[in-house]
Amino acid sequence: MSFTSVSGHVMEIDTTEAYRKWSSCNPRELFAAPVEKTVKDDEDNRTQKIVRNIKQEARNAEWLILWLDCDREGENIAMEVVEVCGRRSRLKLLRAHFSSLIANEIHRAMRTLTPPDQRLADAVDVRMEIDLRAGAAFTRWQTLRLQRKFAGMRDLVISYGPCQYPTLGFVVERFLQVENHVPENFWKIVVRYEAEQAVAGGGAAGATPPKPSCEFLWSRNRLFDQYVCALLYQLCLDRPQATVTRVLTKPATKYKPKPLTTIELQKLVSRRYRISATDTLNAAERLYQKGFISYPRTETDRFSDQMDFVPFIRAQTADAEWGAYANTLLQSPNKFQVPRKGDKDDQSHPPIHPLKGRGGEASIQERTELLVYEVVVRHFLACCSQDAKGEQTNVSIEINGEQFHTSGLVIRERNFLDVYPYVTWNARVIPAFQQGMVFVPKSILLQEGSTEAPLLLNEADLITLMDKNGIGTDATIADHITKIIERQYVTKQQNDRFTPTTLGLALWSGYDAMGFQQLTKPQFRAALEHELKLICTGERTREVVLQAFIAQYIEVFDQCVSKANLLDQQLRRHFDSIESHYDSKQENFSRCGACKLMMELRTTDTSHLLYCESCKRSLVLPTTKKVAPYPHNCPLDDYQVVTLTSRRDKDYQICPRCNDSPPTLAQQQASVPISEIEDAAGELEASTGFQCFNCRANCPLAKGGHNDPVIPCPSCSKALVVRTGSHGCFLSCSGYPQCKEIMNLPSQLDSVQTTGQVCARCALLGGDPDRGPFRVHLRWRRRPPSLIPSAESVCLAGCDPDLRRVFEAEGDRNVARFMFPRRGTGRTNAVPRGLAPPEARPRSSGTTLARGGTRTGAPRGATDPVRSFAVPTSASGSHLGCNSNRAAGGPQSFGAARTLGSDFRPPSDQHRTAHTHSATGALVPDCECGKRSVADVNPQGRRYYRCAARQCSLYEWCDTWLPSTTVPVAAPVTQAAPASQFTGGSITSTGWPSASASATLTPGYPARVGGGQTIVAGGGGGFSTGFSAAVPSCGCGEPAKLCTSGKAHSKGRQFYACPTGRPGGCNFFKWADEHTPLTGSGSGLLCCVCNQAGHLAASCPQKDLSTSSFSSGTARGGGYSGRKRKGSTGSTRRG
Repeated sequence: MSFTSVSGHVMEIDTTEAYRKWSSCNPRELFAAPVEKTVKDDEDNRTQKIVRNIKQEARNAEWLILWLDCDREGENIAMEVVEVCGRRSRLKLLRAHFSSLIANEIHRAMRTLTPPDQRLADAVDVRMEIDLRAGAAFTRWQTLRLQRKFAGMRDLVISYGPCQYPTLGFVVERFLQVENHVPENFWKIVVRYEAEQAVAGGGAAGATPPKPSCEFLWSRNRLFDQYVCALLYQLCLDRPQATVTRVLTKPATKYKPKPLTTIELQKLVSRRYRISATDTLNAAERLYQKGFISYPRTETDRFSDQMDFVPFIRAQTADAEWGAYANTLLQSPNKFQVPRKGDKDDQSHPPIHPLKGRGGEASIQERTELLVYEVVVRHFLACCSQDAKGEQTNVSIEINGEQFHTSGLVIRERNFLDVYPYVTWNARVIPAFQQGMVFVPKSILLQEGSTEAPLLLNEADLITLMDKNGIGTDATIADHITKIIERQYVTKQQNDRFTPTTLGLALWSGYDAMGFQQLTKPQFRAALEHELKLICTGERTREVVLQAFIAQYIEVFDQCVSKANLLDQQLRRHFDSIESHYDSKQENFSRCGACKLMMELRTTDTSHLLYCESCKRSLVLPTTKKVAPYPHNCPLDDYQVVTLTSRRDKDYQICPRCNDSPPTLAQQQASVPISEIEDAAGELEASTGFQCFNCRANCPLAKGGHNDPVIPCPSCSKALVVRTGSHGCFLSCSGYPQCKEIMNLPSQLDSVQTTGQVCARCALLGGDPDRGPFRVHLRWRRRPPSLIPSAESVCLAGCDPDLRRVFEAEGDRNVARFMFPRRGTGRTNAVPRGLAPPEARPRSSGTTLARGGTRTGAPRGATDPVRSFAVPTSASGSHLGCNSNRAAGGPQSFGAARTLGSDFRPPSDQHRTAHTHSATGALVPDCECGKRSVADVNPQGRRYYRCAARQCSLYEWCDTWLPSTTVPVAAPVTQAAPASQFTGGSITSTGWPSASASATLTPGYPARVGGGQTIVAGGGGGFSTGFSAAVPSCGCGEPAKLCTSGKAHSKGRQFYACPTGRPGGCNFFKWADEHTPLTGSGSGLLCCVCNQAGHLAASCPQKDLSTSSFSSGTARGGGYSGRKRKGSTGSTRRG
């Protein structure tokens, strides 16, 4: 059996990377933002080392026994260990329940192992998630708001915590009680009596024995009416004889303390030595690590029945201070007593007690550790002692109808008081009284006094209040106190008393003025603790409690935002407005959207501010080099937009109010003025940094869509989101910097806006409703392509053939290859980019896919499950295969990643039919409007099919289009997938033509059909069939790939290149029109200039009439000027 350990939590909960920056979203969105629980990222990598150790041990283990603390927190840590080891591993999970580290408890725990309790872990997760969401939302909102409005807060983090604010509330309430206290006079009657005889043996030797005396207290205590009190006093003076009405003598007991808990330890050390709770816990932690005391973080105040106290007492007999008392406990049976049993037992750790003496080689040297150790030892010895015993005498007298009383105490046995100086029990000697006795008091006085304010809270008082109201736990109370001191909400005076700062008092007053005492009162937190207990017992579910409390926080948050002006009013009483710190002014700078008057620009050396004198409102602008008005008004708030120039001389636009108070997503999508959809007195705020390109409103400056998932990341489990860089829009992983996956978009794109609508095509292939792919709207810097109207949405995952055509037409073929990879790019179009499961996705984009589904460089026969898919055979059992030398007929698969249904049709060109050209006999696409189609040339020189009457949206590239109709060939052939959708895969579906022969159809590659017949896809204008239309072989021995040039001097010209590509392939290059293929009957190769059969482009009679088809250098057979070779002085012509 192997043992290892952890140091507290190994995982932490946080929002995803997209929401962690303060400028990433509206703070309200944090209540619904996705959260994740990941391994903690320590500066010294301590947690990572622990996790690696756990994983290493788990690899060779069969059983995992969790010996974590037996409380909610320990159960949550146990489930974190399970998560680290892997929930799906073969480990059998068991939980040990124990209360102390003694032999009997350990053996009992091993005999009673149970499965872990997920409910306890869920309760902790709920608390952590609620604290995270509420704390992050309120902290961002109030910090950014107050920093923009008040001076002196620029560097402050005005945090909110569900436990911090109730703790601050205790301090502020006591402070206000002291400040608002008004002294009030009162009067009371005091009776004093002195015995006639002295006490025998009293006083010093040779001195006169003192006479016993006492003071009787008035049963009415005190009166605030002086006249009434004077009348009663006069009655007592009229008949001053006092009659004893009752004398009661009874045993008195001073009970010893209960076993020591963390809370009591902090209170004792704070009261006795004025050491903070944090320092106390730190010292106790060090003592525990050195082996002097037991675990110091516990709520248990009762020892186990099997606990043996003798060894721990014997370890203290050698101490010079309390060693004699420890010996007395061991040697006198009537002195030792089993400790009292409290009512708390966390089933995790025993009460704090000493384990060994403080002497020896590893002695304690540090002062705080010595004091903490002394408290632990004395408390433990007191727990093992007898109670203090004595006698108490209560005496009551009557004077003319008024009642008075006094009491005396005689201590018989001190017991634990001899070793425990932290409590007092003083004897009080009074004269001897008998019932019915009559005497004349020595004096009857009327005393005047006044009420006094309560003392400010010290740390012990604050800990008591927090523990009583359920604020924090034994391990976190000290942290909450430290946090409000660090945030400058309270200060700790020299007398250990807490005083709120101006900021703390203003925040408390502001929330109180808004009517949200639940944020500063303990009842809200106590209600959450009650619900968490119900989760532990199974009476509530995690989801129900989480949704209920988050809904309450959202409601409070919305009301806080709408009443934020009340918070501002309270802070103005203590802080200056930020506009008063700006010097220079520029009047009539830009238009205010509220009053429609002009605002003035105020500047300092480092910042700018717009101020409206009419509205008395300040709008702080981001730190920038230059500010200038922009001739456009924001459609959401009617404020005039301004242009900011960054330090890098980059201009961008912002709306001053949206930057100061960003609109919600609903407001942006509604594109109506904010005043029409928000409360009249309210402001819906978020973080600063909201620029126009973040917005999604119907505005020419809005570009929106940032941080919204677009497509699943192909390298991890997250999603690619829209980003904007210096060169335009691009997609990058939301898990950056852990994942650096990136997807460039065409430079002509101005913005990408997400719709939130999952792509229907990709959903059939396994799309994720949380990560996409989602359809998006594209905005172009120039005119939008006619093929994709700007009002329509597209998918960037690779399933939209029209999008590829647009990207290629826009001259960005690299983007098209990324989104629609062809052979040699290491990906397949069987599954759109990012839809493969994360654990099966490629880690490198340099791997190339070879024939037969194997990767280049892999052992022969190995398949790539990521870049391949399998399809069922047709009714006759035939399908298209990738490997031409496989036997036809049987079911074949190209890997095993995903299976398509038998009724599947490729999304592109599903309904595109074809007809035979009357002149050439070649297949050309049909128009949607029923007209004939013609071939045309785009401005870049590439040929495409369009409607002759220009009445429909037909747009098909001549070199990539494939018909969806059956093509008659010499031997039957199974219909191939369109080139723009699938590469290198096997597709057969019921309803498509099938045959005993199979064919591989790839754009630009020959596919053999039957006995050597070849189909060339994408070779020219249409779908070509024939015998042995051979293509040249590259230097690798593979058939060359047919490509189309995108260079300016040869756009549209086709050439052959190595199919493997660079790097890894050869540098083969040959123009297609300079290659003479072998011809045979039925050859269907078409000229890419005139789209007619019988000749190629090199001998086309219309090549000189074609617009932008070939350059003059190409007509002379020149080719293109390639890159210089190493050591060469001129350019080398290729082909």
